[in-house]
Amino acid sequence: MFRNYLKIAIRNLWRQKGYALINILGLAVGLASCMIILLYVFHELSYDTYNKKADRIYRIAANVDFAGNHWNFPVTPAPLGPTLETNYPSVVAATRIRTTGGLLVRKGDSNIEENRVAYADSTLFDVFTLPMLYGNPATALKDPNSVVITKSTAKKYFGTADVVGKTMLFNDKDNYKITGVIEDIPEASHFHFDFILSMSSYPDSRNPSWFSNNYYTYILLRKGVSGNQFSKNFESLKKTYIEPQLRNLMGIDFKQFKAAGNKYHLYLQPLLDIHLYSHLQYEIEPNGNILYVYIFSGLALFILILACINFMNLATARSTTRAMEVGIRKVVGSARGQLIAQFLSESTVMSVVRSLSWIPALL
Repeated sequence: MFRNYLKIAIRNLWRQKGYALINILGLAVGLASCMIILLYVFHELSYDTYNKKADRIYRIAANVDFAGNHWNFPVTPAPLGPTLETNYPSVVAATRIRTTGGLLVRKGDSNIEENRVAYADSTLFDVFTLPMLYGNPATALKDPNSVVITKSTAKKYFGTADVVGKTMLFNDKDNYKITGVIEDIPEASHFHFDFILSMSSYPDSRNPSWFSNNYYTYILLRKGVSGNQFSKNFESLKKTYIEPQLRNLMGIDFKQFKAAGNKYHLYLQPLLDIHLYSHLQYEIEPNGNILYVYIFSGLALFILILACINFMNLATARSTTRAMEVGIRKVVGSARGQLIAQFLSESTVMSVVRSLSWIPALL
């Protein structure tokens, strides 16, 4: 019986080629467009979610007004990260990242320019989920002149991923020992580095000045501590650590600094908000925009509704012909269940054809 329903359904579609073509293509193109847009939307919303502790990770940014100039940037002084980790129990771990541009990496008799390079503290792996394939994440970045590279970088330079203990020559003068190999950083991340050099190799990382903002500082808060709660500590931190240097440098305190029209405000950015909501000066990489997510989500919904309306209009336009067909079938003895089964068979065939038509568009 089902075979008969299927045969009738195919014959009906074949007789109504124009209707079937418009119906199938209209809904298929609408669904494919909607799916492609939603893939983009889901990708944008997935940034940095690969980190297992993402909901407790924050980046520290500064809003500064000084001498008529304004800065709003995610870079902070060198002492900030170590100070927070040492003196504030709410901070489980803090890590700093310092980007310095590219470097030349020796491969055979030639140098290759690499731009995805950064210095980082050994606590980088305590904060971010960067699976280490070879090496010990607890010690990989502790020693000077040590470097952690990604799996694809290891294969690029050595042909294999297991390269811990080997050395690399940077800028024709600096030998670095490979102490770890990590999985490639996911595409949906607000930073991507192929070479992560130990922060202890960078002398400026020990700079005691609180007025030299060059480091991206991230903190991992204890469970139960919110970003808003911890932000209250910044006023006491400024009073304890920054104001003494302000007095030595300018001979004034923060009250006088503020009275002169200046401002130095530290605040936290949730890790999961960085890609879509942060558009500060000196971002590590260009970020996305939540406005585009809203626009494309609305466009996907509009296309889907339009495709459904088109389908319903075509079905309504054909209802008169189908009503006559139903009447004739009832006269010759067709039962209600048989008619339902026939129309369901036609709908199934249409759905299968639509699926086969829009899936290749996504691939």
